[in-house]
Amino acid sequence: MGTLARLTAAAEALAAVGARARAQAEGLPVPEAVAERLDAVCAALGVDVAALDPDRLAIAAAGIHACFLQAGELLADPARAPGWTYTDAAVLEHQGRLSAVIAERIAALAPQLDGLALDRPGAAFCDVGAGVAALSVALCRRWPALRVIGLEPWEPAMRLAAATVAASEVADRIELRAARVEDLADRDAFDAVWLPLPFLAPAAVPAGLRRCLESLRPGGWMLAGLYAAPADPLASALVDLRTVRSGGRPYTPAEAARLLAEAGYAAVAAPERQGQAPVRFVVGRRP
Repeated sequence: MGTLARLTAAAEALAAVGARARAQAEGLPVPEAVAERLDAVCAALGVDVAALDPDRLAIAAAGIHACFLQAGELLADPARAPGWTYTDAAVLEHQGRLSAVIAERIAALAPQLDGLALDRPGAAFCDVGAGVAALSVALCRRWPALRVIGLEPWEPAMRLAAATVAASEVADRIELRAARVEDLADRDAFDAVWLPLPFLAPAAVPAGLRRCLESLRPGGWMLAGLYAAPADPLASALVDLRTVRSGGRPYTPAEAARLLAEAGYAAVAAPERQGQAPVRFVVGRRP
């Protein structure tokens, strides 16, 4: 029972940190007595929530919230077949908010990728598995000349994506399509493609990679994303569980690199992880 008690305490502590982050990011009127206890938990953990800027607070809160929502669904229905089949808008929204940080990671990685210039006139990007379109919007905000095509076959997510784009100031540069990556028919169209491997069924990956290769302009870049594998065995096992539950396969960077090479990509590499975001890239270039 000692292990269960420690795990329960850890889960409650994470919830407290998430609640404190969300309250600060959104300006929620938390009762004073509760706020004092949340601060006490954060202090005991050595977590200084107040030191984070509003954007990072919102991302941290969304990540913790998404974790608990998906963990609750796993507990309620462990027999569900693998796949990204969530219909709860809260799950989709909070998971989607996390993807916005990938725009920062792409910006940090871009100087290492010869010829990738998302700020040039006419630049185009394909966001595969756009979810609620948080990444598509973040990309357009970071690069004012960029046009984004977002592919999202899951109808509950697509509804939310359409609302996200319509409410943004960059709606005129984003096109959403209810399509799978295997159905991508564009040719010589994009400077870069984002492909989130943890959310793709393994059977769809080879065909999807080939379609993406054809959709890239000569010299364009494939940006395949993986969860960054933690060194801790428990954390690594949980990442693998999350990936399989979402319908994907927990590829190693070497395995993902081999898939890109087999699909015909050149200059395949697995750059070192950028920053603290729980994502890493495996990249390849259309010859």
